[in-house]
Amino acid sequence: MTKLRMLRKIWRASVRHSSLGSVVLHTSGAMDSEVLEALRERGAKVGSLHPLQSFSGVAVPSLEGRIFTIEGETQAVRVARRIARALGGSPVRIAGK
Repeated sequence: MTKLRMLRKIWRASVRHSSLGSVVLHTSGAMDSEVLEALRERGAKVGSLHPLQSFSGVAVPSLEGRIFTIEGETQAVRVARRIARALGGSPVRIAGK
């Protein structure tokens, strides 16, 4: 299964299980929260949380001291900020598209 097919499969499952008041974040540095529009339409609060860190796929690096870019709806940004801080990172809010 290609990565794109896998992402689509995960996406469809997310849309089915999202509900009013859910917060949904993605971690892709290449996209903003607009890609989660279908979830927003179902009542979820959406945003993105992206650590400025490369990942080799071999080991998980420490995220202590790393900058995390965050954006999205207010409630989602609050959650993203808490996650970044819990991982020892520094959240920085950026504008979406």
